[in-house]
Amino acid sequence: MHARGFTLIEVLIALGILVLAALGTAQLLSAAAIAVRDARVHASAATAAAQRMEQLLAIEWGAPGLATSPPGALDNNVEGCVDFLDADGQLLGAGLVAPPGAAFVRRWSIDDVAGGRPNARVIRVLTRSLAADLAGARGARGEARLVTVRARIDP
Repeated sequence: MHARGFTLIEVLIALGILVLAALGTAQLLSAAAIAVRDARVHASAATAAAQRMEQLLAIEWGAPGLATSPPGALDNNVEGCVDFLDADGQLLGAGLVAPPGAAFVRRWSIDDVAGGRPNARVIRVLTRSLAADLAGARGARGEARLVTVRARIDP
């Protein structure tokens, strides 16, 4: 009789191995889903930061948009240096308080270059997920920081 079928112990062992393999696969899929979500959030933040940087670099030298920012513009919501985006990166508005549906906060600052050079500005853009910003997380997932120096040569 044993030669024609499996014993109950053999079936239980095979079933145990199958369950362990299924659990391992489920954990792998869960970790992959979290990594994909984090990558999507980071990519959205980086794209939003790059868009703001391009807009700031396109401003004419001497225009009000290139005036130096108040202190703390990257750490706090400062009028004229912050806006809010939805999860797709679409602008929802500016202001000191996040509007409904906001997923990202984007801040920027424009400062004089160290040494007081009047013809050079340091431009910084920070985009962070609103959840990380409200938690006070610095350097969190879903954060993008861009820095550049813009200079002009006097004729």
